[in-house]
Amino acid sequence: MMSTQRGVFALLLLIPAGALAMQVQTTRPELCGLSHHVVVAEVTDISTQWTDDVAGGIERIAHVAVSDAVVGPPVVQLELVLPGGRIGELAQVVEDVPNLVTNGRYLLFISPDMSGKLNVIGGEQGAIRITPAGARVGETLTQALASVEVCRAK
Repeated sequence: MMSTQRGVFALLLLIPAGALAMQVQTTRPELCGLSHHVVVAEVTDISTQWTDDVAGGIERIAHVAVSDAVVGPPVVQLELVLPGGRIGELAQVVEDVPNLVTNGRYLLFISPDMSGKLNVIGGEQGAIRITPAGARVGETLTQALASVEVCRAK
């Protein structure tokens, strides 16, 4: 038993540290460069459905009302696809996909996938929750916009 534990530990030491991290830390200017849209938006509705691809799975469709377009063309609404979700008793969890909530306000970094569906990129880093000053989580609108001001200038 002890030799098995040592063997597993030895194998873990051979894995580069970066490979153990699921999400690559990316700066907001880097996310801006990868995004087709960077917007401040409020989630107006989220629905869950089965995917229409061959692999199957569950996805959430989030409709967002855009109040400010930092990068990309001006838009009023966007439909985002978030892999994973729950249908009845069946849940599919997908790592590095932000968990948006209805009526939540976010700074979102968005790009289309290979099929053209819009996705939030950068995992949780790509969906910054906008909250009132003094809140324990999230950022104020002023803080969030200041962090991407360099992106607006491009």
